[in-house]
Amino acid sequence: MTVVANRGTTNFEFLILDWDLKEKYYDRAKYIEDFYVAGEYKKVIEQEKKFESSLLSENLITKEIACDSTGDLKEDALIRLITLYQALKQISINSGQIVKSEFKDPLGEEQYQTNERKLIYIQTADNSSGNWKVYAESEKIGDATADVDPDPLNYQPNSEYLRKQAAQRINSYMTTSGVPYQIEWAELAYRPKDKQNPWFRDKEVHKVLKRSGYKKTPMLRGMSGGKFH
Repeated sequence: MTVVANRGTTNFEFLILDWDLKEKYYDRAKYIEDFYVAGEYKKVIEQEKKFESSLLSENLITKEIACDSTGDLKEDALIRLITLYQALKQISINSGQIVKSEFKDPLGEEQYQTNERKLIYIQTADNSSGNWKVYAESEKIGDATADVDPDPLNYQPNSEYLRKQAAQRINSYMTTSGVPYQIEWAELAYRPKDKQNPWFRDKEVHKVLKRSGYKKTPMLRGMSGGKFH
């Protein structure tokens, strides 16, 4: 699975509105922004410094903008990107352009395609009645689309918000079978340390389980929900 940032929302689109600005700066600025999206933070810092030096040599900015290191490479790259944005925005304004946009982190959560944002849930059948013994001691790991919500607390592991979204997904295939179920766990399918592919799917979890020796429950193959272990 590949996570794709929405490149239609590049911060430097305002440069396209003026032919001269587009020819001089747009491609190079977007080139640096793309490095940031790709996780090439050292290249962002390196290329932004070169870009800034060229702007200085053309007297388009009066002095080099100091950017002290925070000790975090990604944060330093983001600061450099913001610095470049502010410089080019001012250059555009000085040339007579009206720039109303504000800088947004290209890796911000809202810029990931909705169908890439997933949650992982663990589901079991509720056999308290004794009528669903075939599901006993089996668990299903599945995924569902995680809707965007402005409250970060709703994204806490096993939050009520995520459990409700998991339930919506489970209801889409379990209700017709009449099998009662329980949600044991739900959390975002997100790996913060993986800069290239932070979001993952249930298929990747199934592969890990298979390598670890877990097998699908034979009697449940082809039944509602399918992948019970």
